[in-house]
Amino acid sequence: MKSSFVRISRIGLLAATLGLGLIASAGSASATTSYTGLDPVATGCATGAVTMESATVHGLDGATVGTVELRYNTSCHAGWARLTLTGPLQVCNGHAPAWGCDTASALIHRNSDGTEEGCSVTPGQTSCWTNMVDDLNVTSYAKGSFYSVDKTYTATTPSY
Repeated sequence: MKSSFVRISRIGLLAATLGLGLIASAGSASATTSYTGLDPVATGCATGAVTMESATVHGLDGATVGTVELRYNTSCHAGWARLTLTGPLQVCNGHAPAWGCDTASALIHRNSDGTEEGCSVTPGQTSCWTNMVDDLNVTSYAKGSFYSVDKTYTATTPSY
């Protein structure tokens, strides 16, 4: 009877150990999931994200036209760029931007391999964000651009 009890106890201990191992590995699944090319909002990575670096985009006469941010989520191990303008991007002659119209865009650049994701601000809107790049153990930077009157104004964040 004692040996049956010991055998059952060992089986129970083994099952509990395996169960905890499965729970621990399920909790770290995001560390092995690739988020490159995915939307941070749709994946839930935007929740709990922080701005690691930012830079001010200046336009004509040095006026501030927006801010580009390097956003990062530690659970997803992924980063993206977000550009926020100080006001809505003009609608040019009632249609999408064309030659001579203002445009604004952002990109994130992963330094290890040059992977980039980009976005453009839609006329009438004030912001855009890029899809993500995996950023575990590598660095990236964000770049924001504003084009007006045949000149492009850019700002780039430090790498993080």
